[in-house]
Amino acid sequence: MSELDWQEVETIIDEVLDLPQDQHPAFIQKRCKNNKTLKIEVTQLLNSIFESEGWLDNPSTYKKEFYNELGNEIESITEENSLIGKKVGSYSIKSILGEGGMGTVYMAERDDKKFDHKVAIKIIRHGRATQSNIQRFKREQQILANLSHRGIAQLFDGGVTDDGFLYIIMEYVNGMPIDEYCRKYNTSIDDKIELFKQVLQAVRHAHENLVIHRDLKPGNILVDQSGNVKILDFGISKLHQEEDASLTQTGARLLTPKYAAPEQIKETNITTATDLYALGIIFYQLLAGAFPFNFEDISQHEIEHIILKKDPSSPSSSVDSITLKKKLRGDLDAIVLKAIRKEADQRYRVANDFLSDLENYRKGLPVTARQNSVQYRSKKFFQRHKQGLATVVGVILLIIGFASFYTWRIAKERDQARFEAERAEQVKNFMLQMFNTGNPDMKSYAGNNATVNDLLLAGFHRTERELNDQPKIYIEMLSAIGDALSNVDAFETAKEALTKALNRSITHYGEKSLQTANIHSHLSSYYHEVHKYNLAEKHIRKAIDIKIQLYGDNSPELAEPFAIYASNQFLQSQYQKAENLFLKSDSLKKRYHKTDNISYHVTLANLGETQLFLGEYGLAEKHFKKALSYFKNYYEHSHPEIARTKYRMGLLYHRTSKHKKAESYLLEALEEFIKLYGPNSSELSASYGLLARNYRVLSEWEQAEKYALKDIDLTKSIYGDSSVIYAKSVNNFAIIQKAQGNLQQAKNNYEKSLAIYRSKMDSTNPDLAIPMYNLGDVLMDLGKYSKAQKLLKQVITIDKLRLGEKHPEVGLDLNKLGSILMKAKKYAKSDSIFTKAKPIYENHFPQDHYRIGEFFMNYGLLKYHQQNFSISEKYFSKAVSIFKKNFNDNDLRIQKALSYIKNIKERHHKR
Repeated sequence: MSELDWQEVETIIDEVLDLPQDQHPAFIQKRCKNNKTLKIEVTQLLNSIFESEGWLDNPSTYKKEFYNELGNEIESITEENSLIGKKVGSYSIKSILGEGGMGTVYMAERDDKKFDHKVAIKIIRHGRATQSNIQRFKREQQILANLSHRGIAQLFDGGVTDDGFLYIIMEYVNGMPIDEYCRKYNTSIDDKIELFKQVLQAVRHAHENLVIHRDLKPGNILVDQSGNVKILDFGISKLHQEEDASLTQTGARLLTPKYAAPEQIKETNITTATDLYALGIIFYQLLAGAFPFNFEDISQHEIEHIILKKDPSSPSSSVDSITLKKKLRGDLDAIVLKAIRKEADQRYRVANDFLSDLENYRKGLPVTARQNSVQYRSKKFFQRHKQGLATVVGVILLIIGFASFYTWRIAKERDQARFEAERAEQVKNFMLQMFNTGNPDMKSYAGNNATVNDLLLAGFHRTERELNDQPKIYIEMLSAIGDALSNVDAFETAKEALTKALNRSITHYGEKSLQTANIHSHLSSYYHEVHKYNLAEKHIRKAIDIKIQLYGDNSPELAEPFAIYASNQFLQSQYQKAENLFLKSDSLKKRYHKTDNISYHVTLANLGETQLFLGEYGLAEKHFKKALSYFKNYYEHSHPEIARTKYRMGLLYHRTSKHKKAESYLLEALEEFIKLYGPNSSELSASYGLLARNYRVLSEWEQAEKYALKDIDLTKSIYGDSSVIYAKSVNNFAIIQKAQGNLQQAKNNYEKSLAIYRSKMDSTNPDLAIPMYNLGDVLMDLGKYSKAQKLLKQVITIDKLRLGEKHPEVGLDLNKLGSILMKAKKYAKSDSIFTKAKPIYENHFPQDHYRIGEFFMNYGLLKYHQQNFSISEKYFSKAVSIFKKNFNDNDLRIQKALSYIKNIKERHHKR
């Protein structure tokens, strides 16, 4: 608080104490007017005076003593002010720096002209010269004399003035309170941490010299113009392990409520943890710009109750900025909350521990404030060595799942508590050993050289070698490692690990056990990865059947299997079935309040993607946005779920004709994928392909070709030139060739793509519809109408079967078939097909979607060929209006429509 503010507070306090107590609130409100900060300070100081234990225990005696002291101070004001201009030793007092509960601090300058030197001189007030205060004043002299640290204001001298005032001469600090400094210079979180580390270093020095400050607050921690911290005011400090009844005797307690620890409120033993509590409050204030507790307009009793009983919210929950939330969530939240725990023995016991955690945070190492779990320690390892490691997180999450299972077992089977606890610890230690530099299975590993496969294969072999005689741990480890190996494409070993885990689980737990069901789920995920969807479905159905038998058909245990089964159906293009299963999973998680977690939001994003393919664009967007917001807040760095959801948003906006918005999300997704997996990962293929299609629609041909060719090169190098994924890339490039008029080249590439598809799939596979549609499209442009018509009829049959007769994809198919029939001059059949397509377009696409423009263009052409020119012009005009909302004015589609309108008008004019 500034000098002027403090004087105003004391003036108001002086005035209010002259009034009856029932008039205090109204008077304070009148004097403070709209100054909320002033009102808070006055109210808190008044409460501290009148509601302290001495006041409550014996109000009449205490009040009399208080007014006597107050009167002495008022009588001495003139005398003390007269000290300005007087000499203390070699120094001349120039001005008042501040006033506290025991004395006044002056700025003084050396007046012997030998050199310029400013100091701070603290002089005890006459009215406060009680025996206990004199004792405290002398104590401060003693304490400061024993402390020599750059972060603590230095003691130069002390004694008694000629007028009988006790004084000490200290280092003058030309600075401002640490919180004001951070606000004024808008310091970053990292800069605040570095500043706070200076505070901890100074407090550590005091503690090492057996000194506890007991009143740490921003006003006692100044930052000078060079950014150096200085701690002031050791006036109520306590020498550690020294008993001093005078400092805790009945009377006004010497503390600042906002920063007071529970033990200070209860007046129990004060330790170094007391100072660290105050520092935790200050650190919270610096990071969040707020206090962990709201003490506004409440009594001292209520303040004390909050300090003793109420748990603080985390710093991240006290800020509005999403970026700042992400920065604080996790380590910094944990560090702050550990420092301000109610129980002193649960806080940091020494400043060095606090410092170590902040240093570990800076280096990306684990901090002691977080639970010392495999999940957490591994997460920090992955952040330091992110390249290639992100996908192995599944192992660690599964281990945490095991720990949760153990906890449940302990609660259910109390007789096995010790055994289960030991088993959980054994699993944890086993996993940590996988990261040990001495592991013989990872000879090249020295903390940063191991690949994901190195770590997982080492774990697999260690499990086989060391845990074969411990079936429970053996099953759990192989199941977790096998699941993770499939995530990093080590499919052969993944299958071996999961199969061994399943066989041992059936033998040990039984065929209808929870453990066996969970391994069936992992095997289902494995078979998804290798595109063996029938086997994937077989295993997930077994998992679901087992869990229904064990728990019933409304158990929360079914939520995850339903989600896995839904993904299986999605990958087979059974979108309606997938949506129903995702909704079942969603319903169970909501019913059992299991929605505030990553698993729920991953399922939500998958549901959104399913709804996107069903043409339910509004629902898809809603679920994507909710999932993406959660992922951004949850993960501290780039993460696959963030990248995937951004890609899905890009696909959504591409399909809803918001191409610039799509471009933005797709480029962000691509950047995230490259950060996570490097420039040659299979994860980039879909982003390259969709960017190419999006730029094609925007007629940005150079960009379209660039990304299409990147996609082809990538998929060929990873999967080979006979894979379906490579065929998709070739198909994508052919679309661009066709759009640029290179019809024969496009036809050749479509045929190449379709041949690969047919060699890998049976004739009923819905994925065949994509290359068949595109080949039919280019055959139409080449005048091969019969072949084109045959292909499009097959496509319509496939899409109706998998998507339903009213799906937007079926609308596109009908539009293309109508166009083929029109070019073949089968106008009546064409009109019939367009009539079927029209309501699908109108019901499923936004009114200004470019696809509706294409439909209007085609229907206008049909009416033109039928010489129904008035209707034709109407549809051409509609097409132009929509195209202009999506493309530049020189787009070929716009120019073509305008040329037909011009031709129609000329025909009409000639008539």
